[in-house]
Amino acid sequence: MGKAMNALRALFYIVVILGIVFFIADLYYTRSGWQVTLAQRPEITPVGTQLKVTLVLDVYNPSHSTVKAKLLWYSLYLDNNYVGEGLKPYLELRPGHNKVRLSLLIDTLHLPCAVVDALAKGRVTLEVKGYTIITLMLFGKIGYKDITVPINTKPTSIEIKTTPTLQKALKVAATLCKLAETGQAPSIPGIKIP
Repeated sequence: MGKAMNALRALFYIVVILGIVFFIADLYYTRSGWQVTLAQRPEITPVGTQLKVTLVLDVYNPSHSTVKAKLLWYSLYLDNNYVGEGLKPYLELRPGHNKVRLSLLIDTLHLPCAVVDALAKGRVTLEVKGYTIITLMLFGKIGYKDITVPINTKPTSIEIKTTPTLQKALKVAATLCKLAETGQAPSIPGIKIP
């Protein structure tokens, strides 16, 4: 009976130690391996005098459990010029790949002159930078640590389909840019000259 109890006790300790090792390995893989990339080609469509940028990001969750992201913050760059930012709070990320749809409206009169020139030519390069804050969970229930996962997509060239309204807005923006370059920029309430 004593040998059987010792063998049972040894088996119990082995199971506990293996459980702890697997738990620590799972925590390690949950902390590393996160990736955020573009899931599909971004779209830029004219909406009156504005541009609507639609992005679909792929957030890869390497863990075996669903985790919560407190927020996903991103800034958008066209031809290496900052043009706007957005925020998506409270995301639930299942294990594996998760598609996150984002959209942002940009006013053409507030764009940097280099971007106005590129839009007038019908093609821009888009980049997304930012981060997401993810809460890691112990046993799938207790939040124990927040990690920050960077977002830094590769530059993507996008063709712009213009409308007559957008063309007029781009001409106004280009005129304002030329006036600003020569120091003759007029003061127009509500319009910031890039």
